[in-house]
Amino acid sequence: MPQPITNSSILIFMYIYTYNKLIMRASILTIILVTNILFFSYALPTDNESGKPTYSAPAITAVADAGPDTTLTCVVNTVTLEGMNTSMGPEFAYEWTNEFGFVIGTDPDVEVFEAGEFILSVTNTNTSFEDMDTTIVTFNQEQVEFSIINPGVLGCTNSSVLIDLVLDDPNANADFLWVGPNGGVLSTEEDLVATQAGAYTVIVTDVENG
Repeated sequence: MPQPITNSSILIFMYIYTYNKLIMRASILTIILVTNILFFSYALPTDNESGKPTYSAPAITAVADAGPDTTLTCVVNTVTLEGMNTSMGPEFAYEWTNEFGFVIGTDPDVEVFEAGEFILSVTNTNTSFEDMDTTIVTFNQEQVEFSIINPGVLGCTNSSVLIDLVLDDPNANADFLWVGPNGGVLSTEEDLVATQAGAYTVIVTDVENG
């Protein structure tokens, strides 16, 4: 004899039906999430070890290196401006300008004979990328300042006198050249002992700038 359907049976059936619908919805949601994760992983390259997204910085396509600052002197009257890191190759164009904007060279290096600020511009002709760098040339023309203390007088009792040369800057790096009354070189020391009357000449040269 068939059993009558009770309220409890209806509740159990509805619970099973609702539970199955929840499982189905959860499965659909899981598929959507997995699909999105796969798409995200494909769109962003990842590191093989960490799995984190990796990014590549844009490549620099031209480098200008004008070289270090330098100095002109009385001895060194020209200098060549160049840097070891400047981009080289047929695809690069070079332009050197001075502080007034005048072009003074179109090679990776340039020779200058005056003080000032100099700018190197390097352009990649394939990409139009441009880089610039600046170097400064100074002129060292400081002179060595000195004085000579009164050497005294040669006589019967003084057969020699000391010509004492005193530098204003005792730390100055200088060379000395003494010339005697007869035109010959007598000494290259700072001071001179003179044994005869006459005119003495001393040439003092700054070793650093000539």
